[in-house]
Amino acid sequence: MLEGDAEADVERAMLGEQGLESSLLKVGHHGSTTSTTPAFLARVAPQYGVISCGLRNRYGHPRQEILAALQDARVRTFRTDTNGISCFALDGKQVTPQPDCGWPSQP
Repeated sequence: MLEGDAEADVERAMLGEQGLESSLLKVGHHGSTTSTTPAFLARVAPQYGVISCGLRNRYGHPRQEILAALQDARVRTFRTDTNGISCFALDGKQVTPQPDCGWPSQP
């Protein structure tokens, strides 16, 4: 699920929909406290989460509260500020992290 910049009000609206479960969640709004509410996280129930944010960004993203919520929900979290690029293999049934997916190594 690619949440983009959806915030709590959009997440509340999505809770009325069927089929929100997803193995992989692109965490909303760069890991800010305006997204990834407890109810939304519980319904999506992801195995993996990706947070897109810059290193030492001025907004303090991702917020510790969101990181703690993801950890408590046992979501294996990847962050672009500390992990760099994150890649996953998706086959329609399974999600598999691809840790060596960055730029091809140079000879």
